[in-house]
Amino acid sequence: MKNSLKKIALAALPTMALFSTVITYSTELKETIPDEYITSIRSVNSFRQSGKISFGGLEGNAEIIFQSPDKTVTKYDLGEFKFSQIYDGHTAWMRDQNDQVVELTGNERQKVINTAYMAGFSYLLDDRMPGKVVFAGDTLLAEKKYCFFIAYPDGGDSIKLLVNPVNGRLEMTEEYIDEVLVRTYQKDFRLINGIEFPFLYQSESTIPQLNSTLEIADVQLNVPIPDSVFQTGAVSKVDFQFIGNLDSVVVPIKFVNGHIFVRVHVNSSKEAYFILDSGAGSNIIDKTFAGQLGLTVSGEVASKGVAGYETAALTHVDSIVVGQVALLDQTAAIADLSALNITLPEKPAGLLGYDFISRFPIRINYSTSTLVMFNPAIFDSPDSALAIDLDFMMKIPVISAKIDSIKGRFLVDLGNSLGLILHKPFSDKHNLEAGFSDIKEMKRTIGGIGGMTEAYAATGKTFQMGNCTIDNPPLLIAGGDAGAIRSSNVDGNIGNLMLMKFDLLLDYNARKLYLFPRRADMK
Repeated sequence: MKNSLKKIALAALPTMALFSTVITYSTELKETIPDEYITSIRSVNSFRQSGKISFGGLEGNAEIIFQSPDKTVTKYDLGEFKFSQIYDGHTAWMRDQNDQVVELTGNERQKVINTAYMAGFSYLLDDRMPGKVVFAGDTLLAEKKYCFFIAYPDGGDSIKLLVNPVNGRLEMTEEYIDEVLVRTYQKDFRLINGIEFPFLYQSESTIPQLNSTLEIADVQLNVPIPDSVFQTGAVSKVDFQFIGNLDSVVVPIKFVNGHIFVRVHVNSSKEAYFILDSGAGSNIIDKTFAGQLGLTVSGEVASKGVAGYETAALTHVDSIVVGQVALLDQTAAIADLSALNITLPEKPAGLLGYDFISRFPIRINYSTSTLVMFNPAIFDSPDSALAIDLDFMMKIPVISAKIDSIKGRFLVDLGNSLGLILHKPFSDKHNLEAGFSDIKEMKRTIGGIGGMTEAYAATGKTFQMGNCTIDNPPLLIAGGDAGAIRSSNVDGNIGNLMLMKFDLLLDYNARKLYLFPRRADMK
């Protein structure tokens, strides 16, 4: 029997180095570059680029905007999949496929900073964004010689830069997109205002859905760009409705084999069971159910699971209704959920993920088997003493917690039918196994979307979330070499068998998780 642990999220486009020029990191190399060439580079204080992008089976338009020293906007219109990413010099944020504004943190923020760093020539000009570049020696790649540098933008992630020693062009960059190496080739260089710009970018990786091609059609230098383009005060589209303007809506849930099942209407269809899943970065509709509804499918974007990547298509739905709460005009993912191997109370028709949970505060009462959805316009926050701060990784909530007094970052995953899962690199780094008891190998693997992975069981001493401490927590330690379990940005996953020790409230807008004691007679 397979356990249904997974995290799925639409992956963002790989970060691209938007401009390319001669790289100068050592005094010796700098002295070889004509002063007028450096002057030409320094004179680029803003630009607009536009062109065609292909990504994950989708094709559309791209626009990139830069303003010195560190502001960038990237916009992608791929039909059903439209989104933009913005960095204003302080805050990184995105407007997603459902026109919702999301502040980016962690690795996603680092990648947006990388984009701004490269766009502003900060790897070359010391009066732009802070960071450092080191020479790592000469290297051969595909029998071609390169000068190899590594850039370290402040607040960003490392970027490998490969420079053609003959003409001084930056022809290739390498970055890790959540543990996957993405190599971007810059080609078709054209001279504009004394500077060579690549008009073709090809990003390649071992995950086909992460690969992309950007063909630049137009470059405009030093154009006026209003500050409003980079402002983070933009408002999300209101795409939900509490029918009758109710202050809250209560619906029954079924808690079966570690999963929370909710009855849902899609496009006024007959009710079907969806799984409530904070580990899903979007709402997801099962491929078979989508076929029954006659939904139009487009594209193939990468969906990250616990043990690897799978493919998710995209579709448009008019409405997703839970009780008297309706989500309207939605872009959702379509995936084959048969890998979850769930049949009780029936095969799930989909997952209610970030695009549902983020719209309003929700309370899961394991005690009474109910889900409460609160109208955010008239919601009063609970006692702050019960609150735990939330962060996000690929739209999945993350909290700081302690296992045996060791602090880590843990996903809060309502789609995890198990309990506390530790990633093996985290356990090994802190030698946690030495303090565990009842260690034993499992005769089954865990997994779901993205594949399966090996795990073993153990018992810890304590697990602390906020002011709540759980003694002798049962846990699993997951191995494997791909997917979420190899992420360096999180150390584990908290699932329902741990969360059900409490009733809980998630308020994504306030970035808070609240844990409430369960009534003694409800345990």
